[in-house]
Amino acid sequence: MEQIQHDPSLRRARIAAEVRSELAIQKKTRAALSLAVTMSTYTLRRRLDGIQPFTMDELDSTTRFLGISLADFVARTEAVAS
Repeated sequence: MEQIQHDPSLRRARIAAEVRSELAIQKKTRAALSLAVTMSTYTLRRRLDGIQPFTMDELDSTTRFLGISLADFVARTEAVAS
C-alpha cells in the first residue's frame, strides 16, 4: 500500500478522477473549467485524462472553480488511496 500512495502516475490518476467526478456531480463542463482556469481545452484534457499532472496553481484554480478547498480535495484523493 505504501508504494501505491507514492506512485506519481497513480496519484495523478486519482486527482484526475476526482476532478472529473466533481465536475459531473456539479454538472459543470470541461469547457467552463477550461475558461475559468485559463487553460486550453487540449491541456485540460491531458490533465483530466491523467496524462499530465495538474500543477499546484492549476489545481488551486480548479478547486476554487469547484467551490472546494484545496486541502479538502487533497484529503479526498488520499482517502481513495486508503
